[in-house]
Amino acid sequence: MNLNKEISFKKNKNNLPSKTSINFIVDTETKTNRISIVSFLIFLVLLGLFTKFAVLDPLAKVAKAEREYRAAEKQLDVYRNELVNYGEVAAEYNEKVGTFLTDDERSYLDRTDILQMVKEDIFRYVNVRSISISGNVVRVSTATTTMDKISDIVQVLLNDSRVSYVTPKTTKVDNDASENVTADLEIGYRGKTGE
Repeated sequence: MNLNKEISFKKNKNNLPSKTSINFIVDTETKTNRISIVSFLIFLVLLGLFTKFAVLDPLAKVAKAEREYRAAEKQLDVYRNELVNYGEVAAEYNEKVGTFLTDDERSYLDRTDILQMVKEDIFRYVNVRSISISGNVVRVSTATTTMDKISDIVQVLLNDSRVSYVTPKTTKVDNDASENVTADLEIGYRGKTGE
């Protein structure tokens, strides 16, 4: 130890760099890059949604409909091939099975067609109690109704091109002054030949 050394309380100056100015430049480029990236990602999401719902889904529906159409067309071709000789089979069937029918009976309308016509022309106006069919003549007994409804039914039947004639017969239900009646309608339908 050196006891002869001078002791001083003077501060030593450090030789460290010191800042003498302020930098006012703001880095906006990184902020702009972030906005651009987020905007681009939103655009990609919207483009993906648009592509799916406005392009791909309608194209898939069209492709599915086209496949179904082609399958139905193939099935129709199969049916056409099966029906190539239908005329011959129908003639043979009529020859063997239909021989018991007279010419008049062959001209009669199909019973299901007649019942469908009765349903279309009468059932929406009044309930029906009974139906009897003989040839192309149908007798319908109605439930209790009014004369106005019977008039409406007759008018509808006369306007139906399949009907040849209509004959209504009404019976009063009560002895008092009410307008309640039941009706028996005789309807002549045109045959298959239009007679």
